[in-house]
Amino acid sequence: MRPNSEDQGLFHETNLTLRVSVIIPTYNRALYLAEAVRSALMQTYPRKEVIVIDDGSTDNTGEVIRDFKDRVRYIRQPRLGKSQARNHGIRVAQGELIAFLDSDDIWLPSKLESQVRLFSSRKVGLAYTNCYQINEDGFISGRFMSRPLNKSALEELFLSDFIPTSTLVVRRDCITSHHVNGFDEAVPWGEDYLLKVRLLAHFDVARVDKCLACWREHPSSGSRQQAHVSFQYRLVDRICEEFPQLLPLRTSKIALLHWEEGMLNLSIGNAYKARQHFAQSLKLDPRNSSVYALWLMALSGDLLGCRMYTWLKQIRKKQQMEKSYRGLHWSSLS
Repeated sequence: MRPNSEDQGLFHETNLTLRVSVIIPTYNRALYLAEAVRSALMQTYPRKEVIVIDDGSTDNTGEVIRDFKDRVRYIRQPRLGKSQARNHGIRVAQGELIAFLDSDDIWLPSKLESQVRLFSSRKVGLAYTNCYQINEDGFISGRFMSRPLNKSALEELFLSDFIPTSTLVVRRDCITSHHVNGFDEAVPWGEDYLLKVRLLAHFDVARVDKCLACWREHPSSGSRQQAHVSFQYRLVDRICEEFPQLLPLRTSKIALLHWEEGMLNLSIGNAYKARQHFAQSLKLDPRNSSVYALWLMALSGDLLGCRMYTWLKQIRKKQQMEKSYRGLHWSSLS
């Protein structure tokens, strides 16, 4: 893989003639869809098309889209899943660049323009940005700050996904290449993570070191989150089989997954299962000192452990946020 690039003056020539196809898959997100579509249409970059793929919604999604008239290309399909919806969008897209936006997320106005400039180098196959975290009402609750790029970007991504999908812009010929071939429709969880691993394994990546998107957090059921994490163990083995150079990192990745399952169980008050996963994480990677503290926290029992976890999580979020942003509505940023 060629060296990666960041948005720090490395690109002196710009090419703003590329057309961007914005793909918004949606399923029963009518409450947030208008905000997402509007943020795509309000981009300062003019050469774009917005495609909404309705994956069999049963709410009033169609009515929401009708308000945008011919400014949005609306395609409805039977309920097939997010991967199929995104791939449908890729097939009908007319742009040289493909951008993904989840239907409950939001872009700030200069996002696409900032990223398209990075593609003036043919070496760059994909680009991403940092993002804000917002709650269901649109108020800023945190920031997702991606890591600076280096030669081990693929290894870092394998250990921890640092590219928010709603910030991703990729060349069409990269995502449709035989190396990647779009989103894997046979993968029920983590299909976007697998796509990004495949992209970074074969193409150069660039970053805009600014928060130019808003990722919306939703309270989700513990069982759904656990099902997602549980499938990741199988996905890790599949990735290591496809990319043997990542095999030396498998143990560290599995340790991180056990840590994540421990955190999920602690958050829902299941201290017994949390202890089991923390112990397994420590067995695989005893160097992670923070897991010892979490294991001791889980020893305090379900109720107290859950309260301590919630308290520490709130403190961490406050530390991550600048006072000038905390509690602001996302619309005040644009």
